[in-house]
Amino acid sequence: MMLRSKKGVLKIYTLDQETGEKSRYDYKKMLSSKQKRSIATKPDLMWQLAQKIKEQEKKLGNDVKVFFNSKISINGGPYFQFTNDTIDIASLDWNPIKHSNWLFSSPKDYHRK
Repeated sequence: MMLRSKKGVLKIYTLDQETGEKSRYDYKKMLSSKQKRSIATKPDLMWQLAQKIKEQEKKLGNDVKVFFNSKISINGGPYFQFTNDTIDIASLDWNPIKHSNWLFSSPKDYHRK
């Protein structure tokens, strides 16, 4: 299947290690228009943003975990879960040539839907 278009929706949550409070994070103020359009479908951008969020929160005196909930659609197909929203992405190292366990593959029967 040839990739023609990829769309995504993204929600980011932080978990305060001290209080245990989980809250939705307004990440859009940190990004340009072009970055906002790309972030939900590009894992390298997600990882970089998770690092930035953790760094900014640390400057504010908060020790947080950062979770991404991304769903994507390929070539106009149905949306499917792209990220594992139970893994703290900010605590992971980035390896561009190795599979990351916080990313899900498309469903096996996706091209038939």
